[in-house]
Amino acid sequence: MADAFGSLENWGLVLETMEELKKKKMLDDHQPALARLLRYPYNPRLSWAALSAAKEITQASDVLIADVLAILVSREAITPHRVLAAEALGHLVPRRVAPAQPADLDIERVVAAMSDVAKTPGPPVVVEAVEAALEAIKSGNKSPGK
Repeated sequence: MADAFGSLENWGLVLETMEELKKKKMLDDHQPALARLLRYPYNPRLSWAALSAAKEITQASDVLIADVLAILVSREAITPHRVLAAEALGHLVPRRVAPAQPADLDIERVVAAMSDVAKTPGPPVVVEAVEAALEAIKSGNKSPGK
């Protein structure tokens, strides 16, 4: 499937496209494109929007989980993005679709990395968000995200 967002330089159009995908409940079909937004270093609005959109995914892919985790564990990421990444992981991990073939992403390692963030000195708001996400994962909470 083609990347729905095209050039990320026109971020207004990217955000409009994302809203259309949300309205049509088609975000699940565009997870690699959402992950690309998370990796785009030139506009924090795009990563914020992608993290927010991740909380609406119904069947999570490994690529999206991995890129959200990368934001959470990054000490360079700004605190609000790390908090939103934790919330997104609490939503995505219980909704992960097990791949048909052996996967590169080990969910146990994702959870371990999240636990490490919670145990590492850092902003209390990040720790609290990670702890809440871990609890959601532990309980297998599949209720709609925030």
